[in-house]
Parts: sequence; structure tokens; C-alpha cells
Amino acid sequence: MLDSLAHLKQSGHAVTLLFVGDNPSPARLAGLPVYHIGGTEAWRQLEAAYSTTAGKEARQENTGLRL
Repeated sequence: MLDSLAHLKQSGHAVTLLFVGDNPSPARLAGLPVYHIGGTEAWRQLEAAYSTTAGKEARQENTGLRL
């Protein structure tokens, strides 16, 4: 897989690796940039924030609804 990604990069495409999990990731892997986007706790926080935002937006959309 890393060979395929490196080939894509050599062909001029932007390639970035995203790591998900509780363990830290390397800064680079096979010459490609790597970003750690969080583990279990980060995803719980994201889910909670999204759920709160989605509920608020739904309530705001229905506020002006008249039948």
C-alpha cells in the first residue's frame, strides 16, 4: 500500500495519511506526511459536539415552520 501511495505522490498527487487510534503515529511514513486525528476520547468528543450541533440546527430549522 505504501508503494502505491508513494507512486501516486511521484505522479503529482497530494497524498496524506490519517491515523485514527489511541497510539501516537509517526510524523512521516515512507516519505508521506502523517496526521493523528485522535483516538477513542477524541471521537467521543467529536460525536458529542456534532450531536449537540445537529440537534440545535434541527430545532432552529423547525422554529419558523408553519402549517
